Amino acid sequence: MNLAKQIVKRLLTACLPAERWLVRGQRARGITGPAISLTFDDGPHPEFTPLVLDRLQMFGWKATFFVIGAQAQQYPHLIRRMLSEGHEVGAHSWTHSEPARTTAGQLIDETRRTIQLLHDLGAQTVSLMRPPKGELTAQKIAGLWRNQQTIALWNVDPKDYRPDCEPELCRWAAGYSPKHGDIVLLHDAFPQALWLLDELQEHRRLVGVETVTVSTWLKPRSESQTRHSFQKQLSAKSEGIPCP
Repeated sequence: MNLAKQIVKRLLTACLPAERWLVRGQRARGITGPAISLTFDDGPHPEFTPLVLDRLQMFGWKATFFVIGAQAQQYPHLIRRMLSEGHEVGAHSWTHSEPARTTAGQLIDETRRTIQLLHDLGAQTVSLMRPPKGELTAQKIAGLWRNQQTIALWNVDPKDYRPDCEPELCRWAAGYSPKHGDIVLLHDAFPQALWLLDELQEHRRLVGVETVTVSTWLKPRSESQTRHSFQKQLSAKSEGIPCP
């Protein structure tokens, strides 16, 4: 990320409420001790996502999965399993196309399509959207906000998507010191996330640390308000008019 983008990101983080732009959790109702959010992008993957879910269940950790719509459509049982085991799902576009070649309109349409699918698969509310690679333009940001989406980024990135990075991940996990509010970026489409979860457990890095879903850091939004907003989006799309 270049310097200009870093400055803009810091300004948005400092000035905007978490319901609009979330990079790191601050306060959350009902949490008294240290807590972090584990997040997984780019799934569901038919081989690795079930193993990630197995680890989370074994360790008693909760997570948020930012899923690609096309993948969720192909493996709906994995979305249902995420939800049934107490995890949270958010949108990560439909195709994960290259941000520089994706218009604001395309991103918004892909987000709506993904949200619709997640609702059909049992998600009660889907208010979180993580853009591919975390890259956005002003038009994309405005479009997501018009559709009542929280742009959910991260503040901890062990870069588990890199090939042949197991030694680096092991060192990271052994030295990671969780800070309250950390939002950790992981990827359940690659096996490296499994190594990292195992290392965190082996080194007992999360002992005494609560793992919470990303929406825990947001002010509660009534289900009726969220449903009304979502239905309004679908109605506007079917009529071919922009959402306000």
